[in-house]
Amino acid sequence: MIELNRNLGGSCYVILFDGVTPNPKAKHYQENGRDREFTHEAAALNFLYDLGWEVTPNGGMMSTPYVYRYLLKQRGQ
Repeated sequence: MIELNRNLGGSCYVILFDGVTPNPKAKHYQENGRDREFTHEAAALNFLYDLGWEVTPNGGMMSTPYVYRYLLKQRGQ
């Protein structure tokens, strides 16, 4: 499962929860030791799709209007 966390400025971060690897502080997805920032939610979802993931919405918004949850499934499985 992933969460897309949108900032007030409009940028978006991906938080991964795989159910195995602990992520108790909800760390953002990183590349080269830095948080990967996306310009908006669509850019983050397209990035995941390009990596081979099928992305499905998981319910509505969280308690804050800036967090969205999705389930991931490897395409072709």
